[in-house]
Amino acid sequence: MQSAAGNAAVVQRLRQEGHSWAQAEHRHGAGCGHGIVQRAPASRVVQRAPAERTVSAKAKARLGKAAAAVNYVKSEAIQNSGNQQDPLASTLYNSAMRMAVMRENAFWDLSRVPGQPSPSDLTAAKAGWAHGGNCGENAAVAFAYLRKFAPGEHLRKASTAGLDHAFVLIGSNDEQDHEWAVADPWPTKAKACLWDEHFAYTNDRSKINVEEEMDADGADTVDVLQGLIGLNAAGEKVAKWSLNDFKKQTLDSLGAVLAKAGIAMDPSLDKGQAVLKGLQQVAGSNLADVLSWSDDQLWLWCVSQVERSVLDRVLQAGEPKPEMVHDGINEARRAAGGKFWVWNHSDTTRAGAERTHVTGASGVTAAAPVTTDDDAMDIS
Repeated sequence: MQSAAGNAAVVQRLRQEGHSWAQAEHRHGAGCGHGIVQRAPASRVVQRAPAERTVSAKAKARLGKAAAAVNYVKSEAIQNSGNQQDPLASTLYNSAMRMAVMRENAFWDLSRVPGQPSPSDLTAAKAGWAHGGNCGENAAVAFAYLRKFAPGEHLRKASTAGLDHAFVLIGSNDEQDHEWAVADPWPTKAKACLWDEHFAYTNDRSKINVEEEMDADGADTVDVLQGLIGLNAAGEKVAKWSLNDFKKQTLDSLGAVLAKAGIAMDPSLDKGQAVLKGLQQVAGSNLADVLSWSDDQLWLWCVSQVERSVLDRVLQAGEPKPEMVHDGINEARRAAGGKFWVWNHSDTTRAGAERTHVTGASGVTAAAPVTTDDDAMDIS
C-alpha cells in the first residue's frame, strides 16, 4: 500500500512538471476543445440541441415550482414508486406493498372523513401515511403541493392519449407548449422540465386528457384530510412488509402456513404447484373483512403479491437480495412478452431533450430540442 501511494505521488509530480507520458488518459467531453464524433443509427439521424436552453422568465419560474413539487413528493410522500423496478429491488418489494395499501380502502380507517372529499385530495392525504403509489399517486401529491405553493398558476393533472401515465402541467391553455412546466415525480431520477421536453409530450392538445384542473388558490385541503385518516392494523402490517419477512422459507413451511390459514393443498399437484395454487387463492381473497384475518392470512396475502419468479429465487437462496428481485422481474417481463406492470424508467425527458435552463436577455424561450417520435416513451 505504501509503495502504491509512493508511485502515485511520483506520477502526480511528473504530471505537474509536464511529462506527457505521465498525463492521465484524456476523455473527450464538453469543453475539452477536441471534436467529438457522434453517430446516430443508420436508419435515422437525430439532431441534438445544445446542453443549455434559453427560456423565458415565466418558464424558468415555473420550472422552479415544478422542481420544488418533485422534491417534496420524493422526500416527504412517495420515496419509492411501487411499479418501478429499481425501488422494488432496493426495498425488497416493500414499495409494491405500500402501493397496494394506497389503493385498498380496506386497509384504512376513513370513518372520520366527512362527505365526499376530492378523490385526488384523498389520494394525496393517503400518501402522507402509506408513502406509496405509482404515477397517479405521485401526480396527486404534486398537484396538491402546487395548489398550496404556486398560487395563481393554472394547474392540470393530465395524461396523454394512448399513454397510461399521469403528471401535472403548469401553464395556461392560451400559452405555447414551451411555456408550460411539468411536475412528474414518478421517474426514479425525476426532474422538472418543459412540456415539449417531457417523454409524454404531444403537440396535439386534443390528445391531452385532463383529469383535474384549477387555478392554484393557496388552499391546503390535504393536511386537514391527513389528520382525519389513518392506516388500520392490517394496513400498518402490510405497509411494513418486505421480502425480509420471507427469509428461510421453504415449500414445506409455506404449505404448513397455508394449511394453518385454512387453505387446502391440492393433492393431485406436485408440492410447488400446490403451493402456487394456494397462494393464488389467497391473492383473490375479499379484503373487505381483512381486519378479521389472522396474522398468517395477512402474511400469505403479502407473499401472494410477489411475482412467482422472484419467490422462486428467494426460496432457493433462503435470503432475499435485490438482484433476485431484478432477475425475477426480468424473467416475468420476458414471459409476458415485454408488456409488464413493472417499469424501469429513470428520465423525465424524452431521449435527447434533457437541458439546463437559463434565462436569456430576450426573455423568449428557445426552440425545443429536435427529436423524432422514436424518442417518445411507449408504455401503453
